[in-house]
Amino acid sequence: MVHNEAVKLQELLRLEREKSKELTHSDKAQFSAIQKQIALLLEDGRHKENQLQEEEHKIVEAQIEIFILQKCLGDMAEANSDVSGQLQKQQEAHKVLEEKLACLTQNNQKLTEGIGSVMEVLQFDEKYGSLDLMKVDVVVQLILHEIKCLLNTISDAQDVKQNQILEKSLVVTLLEHFGREVADLRSERSVLRQEWQAKSEELLQLQSERHDLLKISCDLRKDVEARNRKVDEMKADSKFLVRQLSELQESRQSLQAEIIKLIEENSSMAGKLYDSREKEKSFEDDFSNVIGEAIRTDILGVVFRSLHDERTSELQALHEDFGCLHAAGNELYQEIRLMNKKLGDLQLENNYLEKELSRTLSICDGSSPEIGSARRRTMRRDTKLLKSGRKSLQEGAVNVEQRKEVDNAGLEKSNEMLREELHKLQSEMQLLKNNEQPVIDVRSCDAEISKLLANMQIATANAALFKEKVLELIVACESSEISEIVQKEVLKEEISRRNSYVDALKDKLNAVEIENRRLKVDLNGDFTVLGALQTEVSALERQTLSLAKDCVPSNKLKKGISFVTSALKDCCETKRRPKLAEAGERHGAAEVAWNHQSAPEGGYGHRSRS
Repeated sequence: MVHNEAVKLQELLRLEREKSKELTHSDKAQFSAIQKQIALLLEDGRHKENQLQEEEHKIVEAQIEIFILQKCLGDMAEANSDVSGQLQKQQEAHKVLEEKLACLTQNNQKLTEGIGSVMEVLQFDEKYGSLDLMKVDVVVQLILHEIKCLLNTISDAQDVKQNQILEKSLVVTLLEHFGREVADLRSERSVLRQEWQAKSEELLQLQSERHDLLKISCDLRKDVEARNRKVDEMKADSKFLVRQLSELQESRQSLQAEIIKLIEENSSMAGKLYDSREKEKSFEDDFSNVIGEAIRTDILGVVFRSLHDERTSELQALHEDFGCLHAAGNELYQEIRLMNKKLGDLQLENNYLEKELSRTLSICDGSSPEIGSARRRTMRRDTKLLKSGRKSLQEGAVNVEQRKEVDNAGLEKSNEMLREELHKLQSEMQLLKNNEQPVIDVRSCDAEISKLLANMQIATANAALFKEKVLELIVACESSEISEIVQKEVLKEEISRRNSYVDALKDKLNAVEIENRRLKVDLNGDFTVLGALQTEVSALERQTLSLAKDCVPSNKLKKGISFVTSALKDCCETKRRPKLAEAGERHGAAEVAWNHQSAPEGGYGHRSRS
């Protein structure tokens, strides 16, 4: 038997050791699984942090590019406004130059007509029409002098004519060349106008795109703010996970020490569980006893309430009886007062009769002894009557006093009875109050028990709700993760679209800059051509002035010189205007070039006509 028990104990020990080994092995497996989960969570957190940093970097770059584009668009808008103002100014200057060119052509025509008229005026016959008044020698000398002058002028005129023919051929060739250039400039002007219209349309499109970009930037800012909030939340979660990691590492160290304690405490926990179950059973018994006591106290409370109501009704009836007795006592007191008044009246009458007897006795003192004996008899009778009257009065007073005493005694007895009953009722009230206190305590216990039951029901309902909410939160977390992944993909697509859009805008800006450079080069070439034209015009004006000096009088020469100098000053002032450096100012320079190109056309046409 002992051997069998020892074998059984060894088997039980072996089974317990195997169970402990399995428990330790399962704990180690759980711990390794927890470590793996923690490592995976750390890797996910790092990966998410890297992704968030990359997304933040991309978002910052996109914001910087959007900011640069907004600045460029603002500069383009300002440049367009400046260009529009300068275009208006250049159009006004162009109109002024056209008016001046028209005046110059008219003056050139007038100069040519004046030269013809001067040639006609310088004829010999018309010049010396009044030679009849002069002497012959003087006329001959004048004729010889005029002939010599004419010969000299003819030779000079021939030389001048040859030079003029050469110059006219050169001028004609130059004018033809200038006409061709003017036609080219007109075609370029039309092309530039078409390009300007296209650029204006592009500017309108850019403005609309800028408005769309502003809206998109507002949406992006909102998205970025939401993303920043999410990033903050993710950072907080990562910090919380790091804290949990540190806590888990600490708990690992503590768990390694506590595993041994837990193995030792399992046996004690089993005993404690048994004790707790017994306590729970005793608590249930106590709870049932408390509920029974509460029911009993409720029944006692109902009984005491009914007794209290009966005693209150009896007290009210006694109070009413006491009121009736008090009214009867008041009536008796009034009757006693009336009897006392009657006794006072009787005493006054006795005193009055005694006085009359004394008078009669004094009157009858001098009469006979018979009268004395009669007096004595009468005195005896009177004394007897007085004694009997006094006795009757005394007996009546005694009777009244006895009645008063009896009434007072009855009233006192009734009052004492009432007081005793009141005292009893007060004691019963106190007992009822003392009995109501446990009833109240029982009621409070019932209320607490009902509250506890309600709290238990609420706790169970809350536990169910919490379970549902936990499930909902798990679903919401999964949906939020899915939505985050979708949003990340959408953001990546939007960032790629915006990058492509930014690249397209950069290409457009580069194309605009290239066109502006080309226009600047064309404008510089136009300015050089205009400078050459101005030099040639000044040379032609000098030649016309040199020709006019020989033929035109001094007043007309001065007027023509002043007009030409004023025109040249205006041209120089238009040349000295500051050049534009920005993109919008380059467009204005192009428009100025178009105006300059349109201006020489009329001038050359008038000069060719002249």
